[in-house]
Amino acid sequence: MPEGSCNALDAARILRERPDLLDGKLPISSPMMRNAIALARLSDAAFGIAINGVVPGGQAAAVGAMVADPLPHGAVMADLARFKPETEREARLLK
Repeated sequence: MPEGSCNALDAARILRERPDLLDGKLPISSPMMRNAIALARLSDAAFGIAINGVVPGGQAAAVGAMVADPLPHGAVMADLARFKPETEREARLLK
C-alpha cells in the first residue's frame, strides 16, 4: 500500500482480508496507516458503520484504537452516530 495510493478505510479493508501484511515489513508509522490498523480492529458491525459513513473514519479509528474488546464496538459507534461529536477530541471524551 504505497503512501498516497489509498485512504485509511481502503487500507483497513485490505488489512481485514490480509492481516498477514502486518508482518513488520509494511511501514506503519504514518497517521493514515495507524488509522487503518485501528479501523481493521473494529468488529464487523462497527466496520460497516464506518464504511457506510455513518461515523467519520477518524472517530471510527479512535474506537478501534481505544476499545480493545470488539464486543462493544457496535454500541460505541451507535453512540457516536447518535451524539454526532464535531471533533475527534469530543468523540474520545464520550468513551
